[in-house]
Amino acid sequence: MAGSAQATQQVQTVMLNSQERARCADLFRQATPAQQKILRQISTGLAPRDIAIRQSISPETVYSHTKALLSLARNTWCIPSEEKIDFHFLFLKFGGYFDGTE
Repeated sequence: MAGSAQATQQVQTVMLNSQERARCADLFRQATPAQQKILRQISTGLAPRDIAIRQSISPETVYSHTKALLSLARNTWCIPSEEKIDFHFLFLKFGGYFDGTE
């Protein structure tokens, strides 16, 4: 019985991971090339200020792209507008997403 519960849990985990990857792929496809660059940097754990330095853009530009990405994330994950999300949300969702396949 325990083996069956573990197998069921493993299947559920795989399904959830698959759904999350599909959502990530959907958001990535909707993002502009500039937003995609910022998203890749966020996925590495860099802070917005460090992204600006690395990309040779202003911090305001990073925040603008991040705001647009968060709007896409709200739609993709069906997050209510009253729920606060920030670049950490993007890091959590995309931290393991870019593995050379995108």
